Amino acid sequence: MRRIEEKKQRGFLRMGWGSVTNARFEIKPMDLDFSGYDTIVLCMPVWADKPACPARTFLRDARLDGKKVHLLISTGGGEIDKPVAVAAADLAKKNATVGVTARVIAGFGRKYASDGELEQAGREFAAKVKGAGS
Repeated sequence: MRRIEEKKQRGFLRMGWGSVTNARFEIKPMDLDFSGYDTIVLCMPVWADKPACPARTFLRDARLDGKKVHLLISTGGGEIDKPVAVAAADLAKKNATVGVTARVIAGFGRKYASDGELEQAGREFAAKVKGAGS
C-alpha cells in the first residue's frame, strides 16, 4: 500500500478550486512498477465532485496500460457516478478500465468516519473485489 502525496500542501479552498479547474497537482515520486499486476486498487477522495487532483495526477502519470483499476472513493456524502466517470475517462486514455467501485462517507458533510467505520468499508470493498474475480 502506498500513499499518493502532493509535493506542496494546499488549503481547502485551493484543493476545491484545483478540482473545479482540472489542475494538475504535482505529487511526490512513487516509482511503482505495476508490470506484474493486472489489477490495481485505488482509494481516493472526491473534491468538488471529481477525483482529488493528486489522484488524477496519479491516474495520468502511472503506468496503468491495460490494467483494471478498482476504486474506493471517500466522499462527504455525495454520489460517485461523476467521479467514477472522470476516472474512467483518464484510464481509457491508457487502455485501462474501472472495475469495482464503492464509496465510503468519510467526512465534511457529517462527522468524520471512525477508524472502525473505515476499516469495515475497506473489508466490504475487498470482498466485492474478491467476488468480482479481479
